Amino acid sequence: MHASHRRPPARGAPRRLHWRDLLAAFVAKHVDAHTVATFIGVLHAFVDGKPYSRNPRDIVLGAHTQITPEVGAPFVPPPVYAFPNGL
Repeated sequence: MHASHRRPPARGAPRRLHWRDLLAAFVAKHVDAHTVATFIGVLHAFVDGKPYSRNPRDIVLGAHTQITPEVGAPFVPPPVYAFPNGL
């Protein structure tokens, strides 16, 4: 018989990841209202197809969260993908 044991986090709930964590790990360290990596211009972010007006670094990464950054005009809302049930 095989038993699986998973330890709970040492302190409280698991840490929530943000878009800034993903960028720092894989893409770029610099993200603000006017810059994403080497792209410079006004930054608009869309979350699940809707404009995100706060600091885009603070977007919480959740299951199936669709994040679309756009730098420079025109800003066009992106299409939204409908994930199949069970994913």
